Amino acid sequence: MRRQNGYTFIELLVVIVVLAILSAILLPRYWEVTRQARIGTLDGVVGAMRSAVNIARTNALANGIRPASSNPSGGSSQPNYIIDMEGFSAEVDWRNLCPESEAENGDAVSMLEYLQLEQTAWDEANPISDGTLQTGTNNQYTWVGFDIRTSGSGGCYVRYNSFGDPTCTIELIIDDC
Repeated sequence: MRRQNGYTFIELLVVIVVLAILSAILLPRYWEVTRQARIGTLDGVVGAMRSAVNIARTNALANGIRPASSNPSGGSSQPNYIIDMEGFSAEVDWRNLCPESEAENGDAVSMLEYLQLEQTAWDEANPISDGTLQTGTNNQYTWVGFDIRTSGSGGCYVRYNSFGDPTCTIELIIDDC
């Protein structure tokens, strides 16, 4: 009688079924852990933004700067809304004394510099989908997240609006984390 090497079809089929069952159980858990990690990261960004806003606003008030009912300079330049921070000078918005997303005066720091994050080459039309943290700014908004959308709904990011009236807003969007 000749001895055969290898596995029978039934043995291979059992292995495939076991792997399929394990995948069905573990993959959803992996995705949920990934989602929770992203949300946790964004929660940290929200906390850092709130701290930056509170520190800047307190610093402005302590230096006698008060919110105005209309733009005191009539344009984008607001030289009377500069505060000295630790190591740099920063501009706060005249409406609410929140740090501007992209300042024009002082050392022209952005909210990203308060957070010690660098601007990434973020492009909404060609988003990065490798799981890295992306950032973007314009004069009014700062975006930090994994799936940033400036129009439409959904995404996985934090949006900071420095022009909010009566106060700036920090919004956590986690629909697609």
